[in-house]
Amino acid sequence: MQRRRMSSEEAISDQLEKQKIKRNKDVRQLYLSHMKLSESPDLTKYKFLTILWLNGNELRNVNSLAPLENLSELYLHDNFLRSITGALSSLRKLTTLTLQNNQLDSLTSTLEELRTMAFLSCLNLFANPIAQNTNYRLQTIFTIPSLQILDQLSEYR
Repeated sequence: MQRRRMSSEEAISDQLEKQKIKRNKDVRQLYLSHMKLSESPDLTKYKFLTILWLNGNELRNVNSLAPLENLSELYLHDNFLRSITGALSSLRKLTTLTLQNNQLDSLTSTLEELRTMAFLSCLNLFANPIAQNTNYRLQTIFTIPSLQILDQLSEYR
């Protein structure tokens, strides 16, 4: 059976109902993967959200995620993102970020967006055009010194 396209509001309501969550302040994790979402949902009312799965959708931007300052894990792989500029730099508590298999094409702007994430220890950027850049791994590790895992490979310092 093929999953019908839901609005982001319907997808969120469905997930909260499945988790039996009634109050916004109780939402800590939200699984919105493979929902065929084409727009980034407005999650500003979920102030305590720490883990968010948005992978496997049809997202082209994620600008609405900026207010989610408590996120520690964000899964955005397998979407249609070309840029994350202006979308993630406020997420300073992130420890895990998966962006593989998107269409990110500017290493400079991507790294500029991630450089203030002092706790980011796991980052996946493979299967993006930026991963083909010369010295991609070296530049990424230099820009984000907290990284321990880049593209599923451990970095030993």
